[in-house]
Amino acid sequence: METKEQALAKAHGPNSRRTLDYSYTMKGIRDDAKQPGFSDEQWAPLGALIDTDRFKRIGNFMEVVTWEKYVPPLTAWASATGWAFEVRRITEGADYAIVEMHEYAEYPDRNEAYNSVSVYQFGEDGKIVHLDIYLQLKAPPEANQAHQWKLEQVGALPA
Repeated sequence: METKEQALAKAHGPNSRRTLDYSYTMKGIRDDAKQPGFSDEQWAPLGALIDTDRFKRIGNFMEVVTWEKYVPPLTAWASATGWAFEVRRITEGADYAIVEMHEYAEYPDRNEAYNSVSVYQFGEDGKIVHLDIYLQLKAPPEANQAHQWKLEQVGALPA
C-alpha cells in the first residue's frame, strides 16, 4: 500500500495536503476502531479538520449528512470494515480539491475494490465545509437493471 509520504508527493498545494490529512486521519482512526471501547468521541481528530457547524457530506447514495449525523455511521463502518486506499490524482483550486483514489474494502461477507472521486470544499479557515463522494465499482452479478450493457456487443474491455 502507498504511504502517506508517497501520496503527499502527488499534492501540489495546501488543499491537496488537507485532503490527504483527512484521508490518513480517517484511516488511522478506522484502524483504532477495532479495539474494545471505541466510541464516537474518538473521531475528534477528524472533526478538527472540519468546520463541524457547516459540514455537509453527500455520499454514495446521495444521502446528505451533517457532521453530527455522520459520526455514528462512521463508527459502525469503521468497527466492521477494513479499508485501504491509493491516491491516483489530486487537483485543487482556491477553495476546493478533487481526489481520485483506488480503494479496497473488506466487509464481513465480501471484499471490494473500487475507484472513488471525492470533491472537498474548504472554508476561509481551510477547514472542510462540503464533501461529495462518487464511486465506480463493478455491478454485482445479481444486479437487475432495466438497461443492461451487453459488454461484449459494445466492445468494452475489462477493467
